[in-house]
Amino acid sequence: MITDNIVSKINIEFVNIAIIANPLNGLDSLCASIALKELIKSAIPKNRNISVDIYYLDNLPFGSEILKDTSKIKNNLGEKSLEITFPTTNTSKVTYNYEQKAKVFKINLIGFEGKIPLKKDIKFKEVKETFDLIIGMGFKDIKNFEEYHKEIETAKRKEIFNIKNLNSKSLTEGIMDLFYKEKIKPNKTASLAFFTYLSSTSAK
Repeated sequence: MITDNIVSKINIEFVNIAIIANPLNGLDSLCASIALKELIKSAIPKNRNISVDIYYLDNLPFGSEILKDTSKIKNNLGEKSLEITFPTTNTSKVTYNYEQKAKVFKINLIGFEGKIPLKKDIKFKEVKETFDLIIGMGFKDIKNFEEYHKEIETAKRKEIFNIKNLNSKSLTEGIMDLFYKEKIKPNKTASLAFFTYLSSTSAK
């Protein structure tokens, strides 16, 4: 994958994508990651079910406060989840509640149709978060990226963006150039990420 055809490749090959910002680059890598996510979302066909998550595995950098309102930023890679399956004819809505004192998690199935499942029909499965592609933002090379977190080495495919392959003085400005190359107008979230970095002391 090279920087000028990332979008077309993602359209064809990838479903679940993680973008990991290198904390050593602080606000620059975070803003570039947010903008890259918006580029991918803007370019993929509406009928494609592609998930893109941003990870910043450290305390968020100074100046990023405004970004938390528009972008979900995760700080734990490789989380485990519990998958619960059981037969039902139809369910219109699912709500849930966690009772802290009792340590009880409740799920409500609104509009449930069908027979109430027996215990033997309810199946539990522990599922670990996996990715089809992990993108490193601001890492020197793939080896440097793999050494950052144990989950990265086992990913099906990994790519990196840095100022060298983006041919830019900053990561954020490099991703901004990708928008122009792909002829995609930045949306509000991407524009905010660009503004946040370019108006910061980090960009001076």
